Amino acid sequence: MSAAAAQPAAVDYLSLAKEGSHVVKNFAFASGETLAELRINYATWGAPRRDQAGHITNAILLCHGTTGSWQNFGSPWWSTRMYGPGQPLDTSKYFVIASDTIGSGKSSKPSDGLRMQFPRYTLADVVKAQRALLTEKLDVRQLHAVIGISYGGRQAWQWSVQYPDFMRGVVPIVSSPFPNAGRRGMQDFLGIEPLLRDPTWNQGAYTDQPRNFPLAVMAYCSTYLCWRNRSHRISTRTIGSISCGSTMASTPTASSSE
Repeated sequence: MSAAAAQPAAVDYLSLAKEGSHVVKNFAFASGETLAELRINYATWGAPRRDQAGHITNAILLCHGTTGSWQNFGSPWWSTRMYGPGQPLDTSKYFVIASDTIGSGKSSKPSDGLRMQFPRYTLADVVKAQRALLTEKLDVRQLHAVIGISYGGRQAWQWSVQYPDFMRGVVPIVSSPFPNAGRRGMQDFLGIEPLLRDPTWNQGAYTDQPRNFPLAVMAYCSTYLCWRNRSHRISTRTIGSISCGSTMASTPTASSSE
């Protein structure tokens, strides 16, 4: 038998995920605004284990990065290195939970219909909603750990100050506890400013794709992606079309005002 034939078949963790959603009633945001129903989408791997008192002891929360969703953690780049036997998040030992944050994936977000009338939310709101999911839906009262990547790492930091007794540890990955500044502050500014200055954006009440949306995507990706990914996702032809103000069918379509 060849070495290639002896390799175990890859596990499709996306298909193994148990996806669900939880609606938090009358969710109060830090801004003072409320939503009658806030939807939090999530997925789990593994099974909960309980102690003699009936408390779940092996739950781990995963927090995704900017523009991501729980599916990031079912993708091979992560799952094949984390969930298998003997790996760090072995799903035969841990109850792994990943949620879509407010504003992402299938969780409540401005593009559901409220657009700019959607309550302004902060990391404190995102973490508060995650805690509601854990306690109200999944019966988790304490986490083994909170693990987050990039923006998800900021959520992990926020967990450590907002609910410090809720988990045994936090693992922020490529993330800082300090306010956005420097390169990341510039990155956010460059991605948002073209839309704010675009009359066709109409304060979020647009009916057609805002004219500056391709420019906003290019500006954001120019600081977010390495040169190899930039050349793959935004070719020189595409950049030239943006500069000339052309409409490009290959450019992602704006689906929301967030």
